[in-house]
Amino acid sequence: MASGFLEFGAALVAFIGSHAVAGLPGIRGRLLAGLGERTYRIVYSVVSLALLTWVISAAVRAPYVGLWGPFPGTTALLVTVMAPASVLLAASILERNPFSLSFARGRFDPARPGTAGLIRHPLPVAFALWAGAHLIANGDAVQAVLFGSLLALSLAGPTIGATKARRSHGVTRLAAWREEMAQAPFRCRIPRPITWIAGLGLYGALLLLHGPVIGPDPLAMLLGGVKTA
Repeated sequence: MASGFLEFGAALVAFIGSHAVAGLPGIRGRLLAGLGERTYRIVYSVVSLALLTWVISAAVRAPYVGLWGPFPGTTALLVTVMAPASVLLAASILERNPFSLSFARGRFDPARPGTAGLIRHPLPVAFALWAGAHLIANGDAVQAVLFGSLLALSLAGPTIGATKARRSHGVTRLAAWREEMAQAPFRCRIPRPITWIAGLGLYGALLLLHGPVIGPDPLAMLLGGVKTA
């Protein structure tokens, strides 16, 4: 039992620690100078995904210690919340967003800002929805620590992204972009068609693969009337 908790603790510390260290301006600056922005983004994304996979797999293997729940309707809540979370995650990958954390590259057009014109920080919001819904639905000790930590990290995301944006683009330029975005038609301030397609495709894949890959099957739970996730 103790080994399961120790592995989970080590994985969680490694995941959060990697983000904290990479966020330090001096270290991030040296990594960017040595690797280049594109390579840095790729390496950072791969390492983050690998560590997140380790954290989740360690949490699944850890002993169960119940704290609360199950609550009625949690499966329906998860299935519902993960749809917009998937679309926002796709937006952070496919759409240029100078205001926050984003993986997309290219020129930003404030007259057609896409998701950034509606939700300034889609990546942290996506992870906050994911972590918050799973925190409610999974009431054991390890899951509470996991999703509570990820929720706290996600809530800090907008502040981190805004600080990075001011450092990269300057307050004046960001203010000019915001003013121009406010004048854009609403159809230009929502996720682009490719973002909807990719996001809903990701959502479908999560529903289908959650059971075989992670364990709990949300579709089976929902259709079978099971109230836990």
